[in-house]
Amino acid sequence: MSITATFNTVAVGGQFDNGLGLHLPIPTGNVSAATRTVGTGAPQALTVSSADGELTVGVSNNLREFFGGLAGPINAIDGASLVGETVQVDIERGEKRIARPVELADLVIPPVPDVAPMPGAELRVTRVKDTADTWTVTIVDLVEGSSLHLAGVRIGDKLVRVDGRDALRFLQRHRIRPADAFPREVEIERDDTRHVLDLGK
Repeated sequence: MSITATFNTVAVGGQFDNGLGLHLPIPTGNVSAATRTVGTGAPQALTVSSADGELTVGVSNNLREFFGGLAGPINAIDGASLVGETVQVDIERGEKRIARPVELADLVIPPVPDVAPMPGAELRVTRVKDTADTWTVTIVDLVEGSSLHLAGVRIGDKLVRVDGRDALRFLQRHRIRPADAFPREVEIERDDTRHVLDLGK
């Protein structure tokens, strides 16, 4: 059986270099091959993850490759119409071939969350000078008596990780799907020294 999925990259925001992965509820042992075809190019083999029981492959490490490697925001403003290359992914399962259509829903940008990503703190995200994709998240204001303040966080600290996730990724995820609970642990950097703080939640 063969499964074909076609993806069209429509936009890339800010300076982010995000990739694309594909997971299907198919036992990994049943997959004989996985390839991707970009535009009119030749099929390229994809590596099937051996760490998962079900099919997981990385389709792209950086979606900018489908826009010729352009930097900065792509189609992230009204009226933008740059067209990215089409990516086709083929999954082979044995010799039988069955065609199944894959329909992708229209992109819907969720509303801005009502809850701050780190209640009790104001954060500032800045790009590191002379770099294209390195960012820092800094605590620029803090409510005295808040969970963060009581845990030892101070104004000027750099937020490195939140519950084990890179601070910038945490903020990106919060924008799309806010967590139901307050973070339990943060890693901060102060005076070139990192500290892991328990927020007591």
